[in-house]
Amino acid sequence: MTEEIIHICPVCDMIGEFNAQTIQHNKKILHFCSEQCKETFAAHPLLYLGKADRGEDIKQRTLQMAEPLDADTAQQVISCLTALMGIKKVTVDGERVQITYDLLQVTEKVIEKALTDARLPLSKSWLERLHRAWVQSNEASELENILVKPAPGCHRMPPKS
Repeated sequence: MTEEIIHICPVCDMIGEFNAQTIQHNKKILHFCSEQCKETFAAHPLLYLGKADRGEDIKQRTLQMAEPLDADTAQQVISCLTALMGIKKVTVDGERVQITYDLLQVTEKVIEKALTDARLPLSKSWLERLHRAWVQSNEASELENILVKPAPGCHRMPPKS
């Protein structure tokens, strides 16, 4: 009789039998449901090891595509993005793609890479590139800040004298 081993992905909590995506962390082998979850964990392992108080961090972003999208291309964009873990909602309006996602499962950088890999070109205007770089930097800082717990009492008002 063989024992069935069930794994829980430490990033998205998916339950299943996945053995292809693994990382050894602190002498423990962790199993992931996808390459995306494995890479997300590798970028911020401490965020997912202390998961009890993590919750969600829902973000809404608008990405500008290179040109207005026809119905078929809009559907390609929606399919490409909804295949990613953590994507909650995608809508396309002309060249604007509005995305709602959980930052703890997927970042704008991963979203941008998925669109680029699918040959769905984002706007190359300097302002849009600057905005995307700012969002990516901001998200990286946010993820790092989640790991830092404020010292007890540091947010209290000083006593009145």
